[in-house]
This record gives sequence, structure tokens and C-alpha cells, in this order.
Amino acid sequence: MRNFLHLPRPLTSRFLWLFTPLAVLVGAGCGLFYYSETKALRQSVRQSQTHELEQEQQFITSDFETAIADLLVLADHHELAHAIAHPGDVNHTQSPALDHIQAVLLTFMQRKQLYDQVRVLDRTGQEIVRINYQDGMPKLVPSADLQNKSDRTYFKISRTLNPGDIYLSPFNLNIENGVIERPFKPVLRLATPIFNDQGEWQGVLIFNYLGNRLLMSLTRQNEQLPYTIQLINGDGYWIKHDDAAKEWGMELPIRQHQSVPQQWPDVWQELERTSRGHFQTATALYTFRTIPVLDIAQDYNPQGKIVVDQATVQTYNWQLIALMPNAVLAQQMQPLRTRVLWSGLGTLLILALGAATVAAARFRNEQARQELTQSRRELMAHQEQAFVLKQRLSSQIRDSLDSDDVIVTAVTEIFQLLRSDRCTFSWVNAETQTWQVVHEVKHPHLPSVLAQNDIRIPLIEQLAACELLSIDDTASVASPNLRQILEERGYRAVLASRIITRAGKMGVVLCGVAHPYHWTVTDIELLEGVVEQVAIALNQSELYTSAQTSAQEAKAALAQLQQTQTQLIRSEKMSSLGQLVAGVAHEINNPVNFIYGNVTHATGYTEDLLHLLREYQAHFETQPPDLMELLEDLDWDFLQTDLPKLLTSMRVGAERIREIVKSLRTFSRLDEAEQKAVDIHTGLDSTLMILGSRLKGTKTQRPIQVRQDYGELPLIDCYPGLLNQVFMNLIANAIDALEEADEYFASANDLQPAITIQTRWLSEHHELEVRIQDNGQGMDNVTKSKLFDPFFTTKPIGQGTGLGLSISYQIVVETHKGTIDCLSKLGDGTTFVIRLPQEAEVVERSAASIAQKS
Repeated sequence: MRNFLHLPRPLTSRFLWLFTPLAVLVGAGCGLFYYSETKALRQSVRQSQTHELEQEQQFITSDFETAIADLLVLADHHELAHAIAHPGDVNHTQSPALDHIQAVLLTFMQRKQLYDQVRVLDRTGQEIVRINYQDGMPKLVPSADLQNKSDRTYFKISRTLNPGDIYLSPFNLNIENGVIERPFKPVLRLATPIFNDQGEWQGVLIFNYLGNRLLMSLTRQNEQLPYTIQLINGDGYWIKHDDAAKEWGMELPIRQHQSVPQQWPDVWQELERTSRGHFQTATALYTFRTIPVLDIAQDYNPQGKIVVDQATVQTYNWQLIALMPNAVLAQQMQPLRTRVLWSGLGTLLILALGAATVAAARFRNEQARQELTQSRRELMAHQEQAFVLKQRLSSQIRDSLDSDDVIVTAVTEIFQLLRSDRCTFSWVNAETQTWQVVHEVKHPHLPSVLAQNDIRIPLIEQLAACELLSIDDTASVASPNLRQILEERGYRAVLASRIITRAGKMGVVLCGVAHPYHWTVTDIELLEGVVEQVAIALNQSELYTSAQTSAQEAKAALAQLQQTQTQLIRSEKMSSLGQLVAGVAHEINNPVNFIYGNVTHATGYTEDLLHLLREYQAHFETQPPDLMELLEDLDWDFLQTDLPKLLTSMRVGAERIREIVKSLRTFSRLDEAEQKAVDIHTGLDSTLMILGSRLKGTKTQRPIQVRQDYGELPLIDCYPGLLNQVFMNLIANAIDALEEADEYFASANDLQPAITIQTRWLSEHHELEVRIQDNGQGMDNVTKSKLFDPFFTTKPIGQGTGLGLSISYQIVVETHKGTIDCLSKLGDGTTFVIRLPQEAEVVERSAASIAQKS
């Protein structure tokens, strides 16, 4: 310094002239650097606060979703209403239904660990079941300690709700016997009415959400963060504060002044302006987010309403506040200030070295900040992917009952998120103590283990003792057998979790890597969350499969009953038809034979008498007047010509009656109940003869033309009587369709109603094909789809049983092992196609018999 003072004045001036701008430049650079760093630090704090508030809101939203879903599912339990209506008998013996509900609720609370209390109230408000969660275990309250809650607001409101509606209480402190319970027990009550199968209100199901679960989550966050997160209700009272003496001012008169509007009016003014944001006051840096509890609850109950006490509706707009005091922020900035100061001094003392040091410091600081930002982004992305995966699995569970789809999605996503070498899902065989891999995702170069028996007894024993197994390095595994099996499979680190379904089946999700790896808490929580969703999907699939099995059994039983009923009706109809034909054959055939035989003799006698009279008339040319008058009165010339014609018509009529009787016998085939080879054309002709009167037409109906396109057929092996019944049903239905379409034919002058019967022998398939076609108006697809259903008919009541086509279907398909199809379109007529398969030996034997007779 002494030498510096003794320097020449011009040199000193030049030094100062050069030093001063450099000093100003260095100072300005240090100042700008400090400003940018403090701004980045504030932004980083705000981003961190925003992220933590989002995480906490997701936690609250997830709990609300779970609570609402659990409440509605349990309220719809098929035995809950029955247990309320029948809690016990006159001897105060508890009913089995109530025992079952208590067991279900105990298991539910043990698995969920989300509720402080679950209660079931009957119509009078009396508790019939109450389960408290104490010391980490659900405990059933004895019946002697159950209370009547008819005077409570949640009971009065819940009893007025509709099915699916939910009453939501304010978040407050639990009150027992008129006083606030100590230590404080925050609760949020959800209640919904219980209805029986007849829609009658039976009682109320109430959940007390475990409020300490939410507050402990905030406590854990506050312990890990450089700032605090507080929770206030819509009136500004603290529900969670780092100073417990300021909490629950809305419940405790002595703390009524402890609220944000009264303590921090400037902060409350900012919170009232918008639902989320950032601001800084003279005391702290704030980030806040409004949680609309009612809107969240309503989103997860779209089928019902969320009902609250209107006097407290404002309190449901909770707000999460993250605040970092300015003193803490300044303390975090202190290292930065010190670094800038020393950097500036170093730059002023040794400009070149200082510049390099500052540049290096800025580079290192920038790199460190980028790495921190990148790490934070990766963590946020990982957490976001985990959340999206859980949401997608939840959505897939609701949209699909296929558990394989859910398992494949879960295994694939876990493989990608945990960056493992292989991820598998396996089912454990309890008898052989092995498991089989059913789904696998792996790196391409690894061999597949699908359908193989994977790791055996040692790992199963480990998972039997705990739900989750985390191994960072197989070298640290105490069991030599387990270590050997893992290393044989190429695993150096393993993360596995078990799944136990409602049916008792055990599944295992296993992720493995080929090098030592530390499984983080995030990895473990991700696997646990996914496994929970997969367990829900598997349980849901088992329930659906069970329901499907029951439905199929019921459907099969109904079909069997209908088939039996149809067969009985068919047998009764055939029996009645047989009796009718037997009566006709007996009562008509003998008299007709008598008439037919005597008509032949009468014809001969008449010819002889007429010949004799002509001879007399030729020999006696002159007749007495009386005889001439008699011949004239009898119209003798006409009598000679008409009497032979009359006898001939009588003989034709008798022959017609004989043919009708023969056709009836042929149609019913009473003497051919067993399967035999017959001429199908004979059965078709006899059916047409029986229905001949309906084909001729009347004054109001047009005659129906029948076109017989018969092919050359062998004798067909069948049940003739049953097959004739099919022909009768199909031709009669065709006649009915043409009669109903009479107006349609009247409007088409060149179109006449017609039925076409076509037979063909399909030699390549050894099948008989019979086509019965009408040119009526046809039918739509809906009618065609129900055509062969028992008791389905399109005819008016009293004109059809709906059994004709159903019986025909059974005769063709079940009795003859053939097919019957309907081809029809509106406006294009209807065609029934019958195909009867024949064995090749029967066809050859029939052809040989026909050739021999020829």
C-alpha cells in the first residue's frame, strides 16, 4: 500500500481510471448474478411448494374416491339390509346375517386402515354395529355399549336421502357423550341410506374418515421440507398448523380468535381473490391451492348427490397453504451472498484469476441447478407416470372385467417405470409350492420364462411371511438356497409383492435386474399401489366369473325346461292326431268300401235294367196311354242318359274319400313310428292333399298355385310321421302368409300367390334338400331371429301356439341331425331350406332296391 501511495500521480490516476470501470463492471456483474440466483431460488421454492400441494391434493382426492366407493359398495351389500331388519330373535340371540356383516366390516377396516369408525344404524337411529379402529386394529363394540344416534344431524339428513346419495359432514373434532374427545380426534363423516330389495329404507351406513391420516401426512411433509404446509377450512380456521395451539378455532371457544382472517388479514385478502397462486408478504413467501371438497366428492359420485348441512357449506372449501418465512428464505440465500462477495473481492484483487473463478463458479452453479432441476423433473415425471398408471388401471378395472388385460398393462408399465431387466406375474400352486409365469416383459436378449416353474420354495416362504420383498443385492441374502436360485435366474436385485385374491389364490409380481440396485421408497410405493389395483381387478373378475357361471346354469335350466315342455306338447299332439286318424280309418273306411263295392254292382244292374227296358220298348212299339203318360212324366230319355252319369260320379266320390283316408294314414304314419326308408314325395303329396281345400281359394281369397319341382331321390332314412308333421307346419304357415298378403296380390295384377316345393339330392354331401318357398311379403330380421323360439308367434291370440316351428326345428335338428334355415326379406317372400344327412351305406342300399324293383 505504501508503494501504491508513492506512485506517480498520472499512473495513479490511470490506474484509478482503469480500475474504477472494471470495479463497477465487476460489481454490476456480481449484483446481477446475485439477483438472478435469488429469483431462481424463489421460483424453485414456488415450484416445490406447488408440487407438494398437488401431491397433498391428490392424496386427499384419492382418499375421497376410495371412501365414497367403499361406502356405496358396502351400502349395496345384499345382506346388510337383511341384517338391519333381522338383528336377532326374542332371546337376544344375534342373527347369522348380523354376524356375517360384522365379519365383513371387521375385514374391511383391517384391510383399508382408512377409517376411524364404521357404524350401521337402524330406522330408529340405534347402532346395531359399531367398529372402532384402535391401536392399529379394528375392534367390535359390544352390543351393550351401542348408542342411539337419532338426534344427530348426520342421521336426520341421511334418512331423507335417495339411494346413492351421500351426506358429508364438516371436518371437525369427534364428540363423545356431549364433550370433545381428548386427545383430539379429527373426523369427517360420510353417511348413506340403506335400502332393501323392495326399495324400502332400512337404516344408515356411516364412515368416520380417519382425519389423523390426512394430518399426519402433512406432518411428515413438514418434517422433510424447509417450509411448512398448513390446512384451513372455508372460514379460515386452521385444521393443520405447525403450532398446534392455533388449530381447531372453530371448535374450541378459547381459540376462536385463531384464524387467518383475524391473525393474517392481508394473507386472507389474497386467498379470497383466487383459487390458487403465489404471493409474498413482508413476512413470508406463500403458495396456496383451494380444495373444493364438495365438487371432488360429487365428481366421484355421479349417480347420486352429495348433501351437506347448508349452514356449514362454506367450510368445505379447504385451502392448502405452503409458506416459507422470509427469514428462512434469507438464511437459504446467505451462502449465495457470501459466495458473491468473495467472488467479487477475488475478481478485484486478481482480475484474470477472479474472472476465471467466477466463470467456473457460475458454470458449476448452473450445472448443479440444471442437475437439480433435471432430477426434480425426473422425479415429478416418475410420480406422474405412477399416478397415471394407477388411474389407467382403475379405469380399466371399471371398463373391463378381463383380469388378463389389467395384469398385462400393470406388468408392462412396472417394467418401464422401474427400469428392470425382467418383470413377471406368476400364479402360485399351493400344493406343489411352485409358481408358473403367465405374463412377462423383458429385454429382448434375455430368455423367456413364460409357462415355466419359476423360483420355488425359499422365495415363497419369504413372501408368505411378508407382503413385499425388497433385495438390493443378492450378496446380502442370508439364505444360501434363495441366493443361489436368484443368481441362477440372473437376478442381483429383486422387488416382489404378493397378491391374495378373494378365492384364496396367490399371485406374485416380481421385478429383477442383473446388477445390484437400490429400490427407492418411490419404487416400493409404486409397486404396492399397482399391486393393490391388480388385486381389485382379480377379485372383480372372480366375482364376475362366478356370476356368469350362475347365469349360464340358470339359462341352461330354462332352455331344458322349455325343450321338455315342447316335447310333451309335440307328443300329445301326435298322440291326438294318431287317435283321430285311427277313428277316421275305422268309422269311414268300412262304409266307404261298402259303398264303393256296391256302386260297381249297382252300375251293372242299372245297365242291365236299362237294356231290358229298351228291348221291351223295341218289341212293343205301341204302348198303352197310361204307360206313355208315365214315361213322359219320368222324362225317360233324360233318365236313360243321366242315371249312368250319376252312378259314375258316386263311384268317383267314393274313390276320393278312399284317397283322403289313405293320405291321412300316410301323413300320420301310425304304422311307421320307427325310423325307416321312405319316399319323401309321398309325404309331401299327402300333406298337399290334406291341405287341398285351403289351396282352392274362396270368394274372399285367391287360389294358391302349387309348383312341385321334384328331383330324383333315393329312399330317405327318417321318421316319416315326424317329417310329415314338419311339412304340414311349413306348408300351412306358407298358406297363412299368402292369405294375410291377399291385399298385396290384389295390388299386383300380374302376380298370383304360389307355393314352390323343390327337392334335390346333394350327392357330394349325401344330403336331401327340401325347399318350401312362398312369394308373400316376407319378414324382418327381428321376427326371423325369434322364429324357432318356443311359444313365439306373430298370429293373433287364439290362432297360434308358437310351437309349430319350434317342434319342426327339434324334429329336423335334434331327431334327424339335419338343418333347417329360413331365408326371408321384407317384400321378397320366404324360403325354408331343410337338409337331412344320409349315411352312404343307406343311400347305396336304397339305390340298389330301386334298381331291383325297376
